[in-house]
Amino acid sequence: MKHTSQQSRHTLWIVPILALLVSGLLACTSPPSPETMSVKNPIVAETPTEPSPPTTTSTALPAAPIPTSAPESSPATATPIPTQTPPPPASTAGDVPTTIPTALPANTPQPAVTPIPEPTSTPEPASTPAQSPAPAPTPTPVLDSPFGAELNRPLGDQSLDLLKSAGIHWIRRNGVAWHKVEPEPGQRNWNKLARFDAELKLAHENGLTPIIIVRGTPAWAQKVSGSFCGPIAEHAFDDFADFMVALVERYKDAPYHVKYWELGNEPDAGFYEGDRVYGCWGDKNAPYYGGGYYGEMLKVVYPAIKSADPEARVVIGGLLLDKHPDHPAAGPNAPARFLVGVLVAGAGDYFDIVSFHGYPHYTKQLEDWEFTSLDNWRDWGGVVAGKAEYVRQVLATHGYEKPLMFTEGGLICHPLVCSPEPTEQFWHDQADYLPRLYTRNIAIGIEVTFWYSLEGPGWRWGSLLRRDLSPKPAYIAYHTLTSELEGSTYVREIVEADYDPEIQGYVFARADRTVHVIWGTDAQVRPVQVDASKIIRVLNKYGEPVALTSKEDQTWLNVGFSPLYVEWSSSS
Repeated sequence: MKHTSQQSRHTLWIVPILALLVSGLLACTSPPSPETMSVKNPIVAETPTEPSPPTTTSTALPAAPIPTSAPESSPATATPIPTQTPPPPASTAGDVPTTIPTALPANTPQPAVTPIPEPTSTPEPASTPAQSPAPAPTPTPVLDSPFGAELNRPLGDQSLDLLKSAGIHWIRRNGVAWHKVEPEPGQRNWNKLARFDAELKLAHENGLTPIIIVRGTPAWAQKVSGSFCGPIAEHAFDDFADFMVALVERYKDAPYHVKYWELGNEPDAGFYEGDRVYGCWGDKNAPYYGGGYYGEMLKVVYPAIKSADPEARVVIGGLLLDKHPDHPAAGPNAPARFLVGVLVAGAGDYFDIVSFHGYPHYTKQLEDWEFTSLDNWRDWGGVVAGKAEYVRQVLATHGYEKPLMFTEGGLICHPLVCSPEPTEQFWHDQADYLPRLYTRNIAIGIEVTFWYSLEGPGWRWGSLLRRDLSPKPAYIAYHTLTSELEGSTYVREIVEADYDPEIQGYVFARADRTVHVIWGTDAQVRPVQVDASKIIRVLNKYGEPVALTSKEDQTWLNVGFSPLYVEWSSSS
């Protein structure tokens, strides 16, 4: 699944009606039917507009001396974010601007600024033992970077330049279609992967780490006739294992070096006929929505993959987790219990990583979109962090702790809200969401976060680039994020004493400075008093300098909804 960001305010009586309409549409317990929506293809064509040219000029802060001392303290659990390799110049075909206008359209209401104050002094069932011993899972190594994106077009020179410029190190590709390579038992046509070979070679040569989705059940191996995205028949588990052995052996070494294999994409989606790029192993008539059957497949295929490459990492196909099991509309056999079924089947030792997906819906309001009335996880921690916590609780209940990857996400917009297309404001609000998503996921220990998708138009306008590969505001925000957090270590969450109770964010330590990524919780702009002598510079989400303001020998920083990067000297 995929999603997008915001615009100018509607009158107050329209927004609740839109919310109710969209909420009703999104309350179903499974993805939309093939007749109404393809999860990977938007139903509305995207014709984006460029942001308005700026009408004002920001004044940069005077550059303070960069101290050489290390930060005063770093917690033992700090998470290092490795230094990026500087990207080469982009090709002329894919030139990318280094800044983006930040002025809103002339008719967009501006949030009110608070005046500067006057100076003053239920446990799950226990897992069943595996029927045969599993290979010892290889410990997952420290990852190179938390920054990823999914590609929905073949990797080429132009998209490669764009990935590098944005500081993206991980790519997700969907993927290898088993039913196209092996349409008949034992008859494999590897020529179907010729273009894929070139992609993976290019990725490895340029330091990108791919996760490869393997999907597509051949007609002869289908448990549900006519469903190419559906489950594999039990009699064909060994055939799929043989195919995976051949595939892993093909790509494990030079010139490809593929190590991450994701088995299916949103397997907890319900049955569909035909060929879909997601799902669909979910079975509403089976215990745990069919998760146990997926687990039985893992118990056959995982040992085969490890025999072909002990360094391979097997990833549970990105879980949709449509609703929390306690959601009133989830029903007694909630799709989110799919993972429970995997573990109850005794397959806990037969995968290395759990990946999951989450898309907050845009509402045209400046709010935390992960907790809106349109979100099925609003009351359980939000559509991203709430899902992560739920997955960890399920694993812990069955005695496991596994790395998590967030392999699809981004702010999306339902057609009822962004019809016939998003306004200009949406693109800027989408850029506001991106730093929130990535810094939060780093803070809660998610290994890698993949934005869906790199290329446009994206599902429900969720991509970083337009159809012609020109950058949207979110792409520039991504570039700023990775540039600011290059080589940093996550330290802690922003607390009330740092700025203001309504200012959120996270602290990262770099070798020569500390970076605070901060934002307000709503549309109000809050002036906070700061010590200018300890601030190196402040940047907005697009990497443009933000000026401080002064009044009666005190210095103030205005913090609104849009994220800021405040660089403090390490000695402060």
